[in-house]
Amino acid sequence: MAKICLAVKRKPEYEAVVNAKLPGYRLTWLEDLSEQERRQEILGCDALVVTMLTKELTFDEKGLLNRVPFVQTIAAGADQFDFSAVPHDALICSNIGGWAPTMAEHALAMAFSCLRKLGDQKEAMKDGTYHRLGWGLRRIRGKRVLIVGYGGIGRACREVFAAQGCLVAAVSRHKPTDPLLDGGAWDMSGFLPALSQADIIIACLPSTTATAELFGQPPFQAMKENATFINLARAALVDRQALLKKLLDCPEFHAAIDPWWEEEHVWDGSDPLIRLPNVVASCHTSFDSETSWPEAIGMALDNLIKYLNGEPYVGRVNFSEYVKEA
Repeated sequence: MAKICLAVKRKPEYEAVVNAKLPGYRLTWLEDLSEQERRQEILGCDALVVTMLTKELTFDEKGLLNRVPFVQTIAAGADQFDFSAVPHDALICSNIGGWAPTMAEHALAMAFSCLRKLGDQKEAMKDGTYHRLGWGLRRIRGKRVLIVGYGGIGRACREVFAAQGCLVAAVSRHKPTDPLLDGGAWDMSGFLPALSQADIIIACLPSTTATAELFGQPPFQAMKENATFINLARAALVDRQALLKKLLDCPEFHAAIDPWWEEEHVWDGSDPLIRLPNVVASCHTSFDSETSWPEAIGMALDNLIKYLNGEPYVGRVNFSEYVKEA
């Protein structure tokens, strides 16, 4: 019988998912244990489930992860890892697509907000202007949507945007082979031409050394003057000044930003982007809903079960994509 340790907050709704997904396995919740007991359990387990490899393990416990056969995160990204503590030969899988259904709906809401110019109208009303015509409002049906990064989130976005009558295309590191992409598919060599055709661009790529400021001046120049750019990924993918220039030069261009360069504990509202009427914003909340945590935990455990059953699993973290060589 496999032994699984959980470095996840022990909430009743989370525990219910774990018990339903892992009947018959020996389960240990680390938050119930002393420091010494935690170390012993980690070293003796067959698999470890963590949230996002930040605060749930101590620095010393992270150093043990290459002695754990399999580590599964609930979080989808790996860029938040404490790479100084985690051994780079550890087998760690991130939760590919674990938060995708809620994030895809968030992207759709952002697209509607931009096409219907809800931010522009609110700003005008705040300034005392109220008029019902002349806004140049657009429908979403028939728009060309380009998904940049076709993993779990990208596929979920294809589903919700296709349901609105959009033509959906994708560009990714490897050319997507999904036959449901009726708008086309390219590898990254087709990045700029694909951008020039799109009405709505959705960034879903992981934040790695290769994708840092991928959306810089040439990509924004390639986009249509009335396109909508939605970032569901990480702020590091975007050159802030290049995006700001596009928004100022092209008032009909809209950006919808979920992750920001400064967040939570350092946010002070001084970012000039937040003051523009053609920017829609959220507080890096695209992942959050009343169902997203149980859904994400369930998907992470499904991947873990595949590993335990000797089946192909997904999401193994390639440390070389995140750590710059000295």
